[in-house]
Amino acid sequence: MLSRRVGRFRPVARAGVIASSLALIATVFSWSAALASTAIGSAAGNTTCSAGFDTVQVSWSSGTYAVPAGGGTITSWSTQAGPLAGPVGLQVWRPTATAMSYQLVGASPLVTLVPSTLNTINLATPIPVKAGDLLGLRIEGRAFCLVTSSIATDTYGGRLGATPAMGAIGAFSSNQFAQLDIAATVTTAVTTPSPSPVTTPSPSPVTTPPPTGDQGGQRGSGDHPSSSCSSNAPFGAKSTGKSDWDYGDTDGKFSRHGNHKHNCDD
Repeated sequence: MLSRRVGRFRPVARAGVIASSLALIATVFSWSAALASTAIGSAAGNTTCSAGFDTVQVSWSSGTYAVPAGGGTITSWSTQAGPLAGPVGLQVWRPTATAMSYQLVGASPLVTLVPSTLNTINLATPIPVKAGDLLGLRIEGRAFCLVTSSIATDTYGGRLGATPAMGAIGAFSSNQFAQLDIAATVTTAVTTPSPSPVTTPSPSPVTTPPPTGDQGGQRGSGDHPSSSCSSNAPFGAKSTGKSDWDYGDTDGKFSRHGNHKHNCDD
């Protein structure tokens, strides 16, 4: 029995083609680091010191001469110059278990100062420091080295002679009513955790509706009226006089029965 193909609707995608979908996950896995700078010490000298000794600030009434929590690196230092140009240099001393004994853990190159102005020196090689390390000043040539005060807790240590080797311990004598003419910038890396992963939800499956044309050989309500398939129709003609396209015969085929061509598909 011949079946009729009438105006079949060809779907763009078959129903149920999409079985699953991918979830896109954007994860920032690197940790971001920012740099925080802290100024310590005080560059406000007003007293000239003789040459050839090391100093370290032991206690203070205002500000701080100690490296803050977290440590970091000293990237620059400053001192207020008087009429004499030094040279002078930054020192970093670490407290020991013995009172007034300190370990030398950092030192800058000696610098000849510009007289009567604030001198700020950027370090080509930053000095690594730990929390609690103390600022000091090497006075190699005569220069301002401290600012006097009236407060007994402003105490610094001094020692005459050559500077100890790096890592060596020096013993200091205690001196009150003064703060050293030295300030520094401590740079600390502040690390922040990465944000939580951001997940893009999977899209819902997309289902394409089935064709609305030929359903089991039956015409839809919107199809052309049915017509008979006659074996008596002239060769190459439709019994209704309509073309193949009127009945969905878009593939250009005709069915044959005997010596006649019919307007019915296989």
